[in-house]
Amino acid sequence: MGRKIDNELYDRFGDDWWNLAGEARLLHEMNPVRFQFFKEALGGSSAIAGRKVLDVGCGGGLLSEEFARQGAHVTGIDLSIPSLEAARRHAEQAGLEIEYQEASAEQLPFADNSFDILICCDFVEHVSDRLDLVLSETARVLKPGGVFLYDTINRTLISRLVAIWILQDILQLVPRHTHVWQMFVKPAELEQALCKAGIIPQKSAGLVPSGLPWEVVYNVLFRQKIGGFRLSTKSKPLSYAGYAVKQGQQRVDNQAYEVNRA
Repeated sequence: MGRKIDNELYDRFGDDWWNLAGEARLLHEMNPVRFQFFKEALGGSSAIAGRKVLDVGCGGGLLSEEFARQGAHVTGIDLSIPSLEAARRHAEQAGLEIEYQEASAEQLPFADNSFDILICCDFVEHVSDRLDLVLSETARVLKPGGVFLYDTINRTLISRLVAIWILQDILQLVPRHTHVWQMFVKPAELEQALCKAGIIPQKSAGLVPSGLPWEVVYNVLFRQKIGGFRLSTKSKPLSYAGYAVKQGQQRVDNQAYEVNRA
């Protein structure tokens, strides 16, 4: 493969997870639009309140806290102990009750049918060689009709140019060795793996810079940020977000519905 992902870099983030100008700055820019997409997919705040949520690869807790603020019962797991410690500190400072624990996505320490919602963001591109196992465990712990929320990076020439060469290797807005282009996952590949696990894809959208091209270039070069993201239903050249539903029946958005058993 030539390059190797350095997953230990997350141990060095510490409280910098919550520094808007720090190592996770692009995730902070992306977080509002992807969370809004997830919130709408679930049916709004009332559909999140009281639900059991598992955040796989939670890092410093950026999405865990968003769901906790909506009244969900959130558990976040990660293999980076320093990241978990930072997540616990920030949640305590914010007055949020979130359970964080060290655990692997390939062997989740939870009973079958335990969660209403499972979040898997900024994670698939780190485990694409073990994706079937991760999704098998996801399906096991999700309740029938439970919702799988995700975002990841598409494997395109544009993502190689922008995500790897420019943002990671040249400008280092993303730490070096965060990503390997060959491990990025095309939407069709992810959807096929989801179906194999019994989790039926519903909708996805691209996460693209919100500004005009010249504004994005200016922001990246002189302000060390993208300048915000927006959803695109037409194009997924870089990151994309989506949701899928485990086969079965459950009240997810306060209205019972039957999932297509294709």
